[in-house]
Amino acid sequence: MALPAQSTEREVQVARDAIDAFGRAFTDGEIDAFVDLLSEDVDYEAPSVMQHTVMKLKGRDEVRRYVAETAGDYEELAVEMKHVRDFGGGRFVMTGTWHAQPRHTGTPFGTPIGAVLDVGDGRVTRLRAFFDEQLALDAARRD
Repeated sequence: MALPAQSTEREVQVARDAIDAFGRAFTDGEIDAFVDLLSEDVDYEAPSVMQHTVMKLKGRDEVRRYVAETAGDYEELAVEMKHVRDFGGGRFVMTGTWHAQPRHTGTPFGTPIGAVLDVGDGRVTRLRAFFDEQLALDAARRD
């Protein structure tokens, strides 16, 4: 599927707002500000360190619950977004870092994070997160 060369100004703004809110949801607990930028039936995929799997969620309620549970698993958690790349057609890749100290082990860790966001009708319709920036870039190019 070939995407158009440029995203609209509205899509760019929604993506930037969502990326900023994504970081604040995990770091500061501002979950509703993030979830409000998602479509009602958003597709959300993210690796879970605690559950040792990729979480595949559908809809705002499942995402809200997942973010709240995930944030609760950590003594400290900071998500820092560094770069956003427009792939055109409402598709964006963000990269940054995830720093955390789990409650059950106390061993802090840090990892790169990348996410592919698809924006349509003023909301994020799909978000796929990865603990590897290159995987996010490959996914954005692939489908």
